[in-house]
Amino acid sequence: MTPDFIEQVVQMLNKRALRAFEFEQAGACLRLMPGGQALTAPVALAVAPPPTLNATGLGHLRLTHPQRREPCVTAGTSVTAGQVLAFLQTGTLLQPVLAEQAGVIARVLASEGELIGFAQPLFELEERP
Repeated sequence: MTPDFIEQVVQMLNKRALRAFEFEQAGACLRLMPGGQALTAPVALAVAPPPTLNATGLGHLRLTHPQRREPCVTAGTSVTAGQVLAFLQTGTLLQPVLAEQAGVIARVLASEGELIGFAQPLFELEERP
């Protein structure tokens, strides 16, 4: 959202006698409402939610491989893109859940054995600086 864009919106509001205008883009929210003679333009920046790593299929979540005791990742684990985070089990098939990007696991959002749907958030990720 640039100052030129905001100026164009203000001109449109004045020209068309609109009562209000609201626009959201990339975590920023612009709300314009005529206030008496002057048009006020408060800009409120919304905090973007932390990125999540989502399921790419369906099945029961397995945080631990059946042949191991330790979970693949826990909160605080640093991960790299392509790293196995967990598995989705459908019958006897285990489909790995891979990290799409590098970061640190902030929270595990689903529990062991939970039935997972497509694109369901599984892990909250803190991006590395």
